[in-house]
Amino acid sequence: MCTLVLAHCLLSGRPLVVLANRDELLSRPSSPPGLLRSTPAAFGGRDELQGGTWCGINASGLFVGLTNLAGGPIDLSRRSRGRLVLDLLGLRDATQAAESLERLQADVYNGFNVIASDGRTAVRAQYDGTASVHMLEPGVHAATNWRDKSEGAAKRLRAEALVREVVEAEPDTDTLLADLMRVGRTHERDGDPRASLCCHMGGYGTRSSTVLVAGPGELRFLHSEGAPCRHPYDDYSSRAAELVGAPTA
Repeated sequence: MCTLVLAHCLLSGRPLVVLANRDELLSRPSSPPGLLRSTPAAFGGRDELQGGTWCGINASGLFVGLTNLAGGPIDLSRRSRGRLVLDLLGLRDATQAAESLERLQADVYNGFNVIASDGRTAVRAQYDGTASVHMLEPGVHAATNWRDKSEGAAKRLRAEALVREVVEAEPDTDTLLADLMRVGRTHERDGDPRASLCCHMGGYGTRSSTVLVAGPGELRFLHSEGAPCRHPYDDYSSRAAELVGAPTA
């Protein structure tokens, strides 16, 4: 199941820190990070089936990431959730993202969790027929495919604890990236394989992993195009900075 973790305004000069593991059918086509849209420019991986994305960052320094909610029937007539991420990446900041999420009509999308942050303000929403939106305080915040108060909440809490341990050490950026990549490769030894941050379930599992660190004048973007325990993280920082630039404030 997907895991999205944000460390919001905890590290000096690096207020936006993200680990995003995407779990999906292994047969679903996707592309590695590139230009997602041009006005404003946004950078991230692309779902080639619906044309949307699961996470990205734009030229204003706004990051948006989404996880699908598991359980219940899927209505194929509803709009692509990845397209919603593209829409949100067209906005200036997390305040605008929160306002847009609050305006979502009922039953337009299948269920999802979304986190958006511009390095100053952050918002989290859960949409399960209607949207529940709240702003985030500085801290570590995670979303998975489980509802917040479901039996899968332990995975979210585990992901938050692992990333909190990393940022509390106040590492330099290179160490921070290395530690987040290590967390992205985490497997739980027993129980439901979906409880692992790096998930393997036959034809389904972790398809990619993204680690992002951003602050004034800095944008680091690492991406594993495959299960991160088996595939290396490639450095897309130069390409991301070329296309969207680093945050200016």
